Formats: sequence, C-alpha cells, structure tokens
Amino acid sequence: MPGCKHLLLSEAQIQELTRTRDQHPKPHLRTKAAALLKVWQADSIRHVARTGLLKPVCAETICEWIKRYQRQGLDGWHIQPGRGRKPVFSPSA
Repeated sequence: MPGCKHLLLSEAQIQELTRTRDQHPKPHLRTKAAALLKVWQADSIRHVARTGLLKPVCAETICEWIKRYQRQGLDGWHIQPGRGRKPVFSPSA
C-alpha cells in the first residue's frame, strides 16, 4: 500500500468529513468518511479495514478511498453512472 501511509487533513477537510460521517443520507459515503477520520487519527489502515468499520473491507479499498478523496474530494466517492449490474430485461425494448 505505498503512497497512503499518512493522511494529512486541513481543518476544513476534517469538518467536511465529520459532517459527512454524521449527517450524509448515503451510507456508503458515511462509511468512507468514518474510515478516513480513523486513519487520520493515527489508526493503521489495516486495523480500520479489519475492525474499525461496521463490516470489514480490504485495506487496499481504504487506500483507494484516500487517494480518490485527495484527488477529487467528496465528489470522487459518488457512484458513477453506468456502474453496477445491467438489467436483463428492459420494458422499453
């Protein structure tokens, strides 16, 4: 996991992540914000991945969340259009 050992956040980012963790309507964004805040508080990525969230995730996944947040902010965490399983049957066809 090179490149995501330490997470440095500004005061504005800490407030943004705290607000997202506590109040955002989408659970996947609340989970990602909680993970980043725990890593920022000097918890190891592996520990957060194994026991720090409601369900265990891969440490590489948290590392990817960190990289996307550093590049794009919260917008990098939104699910992109076209992702997911495609419908087998479409009534318009």
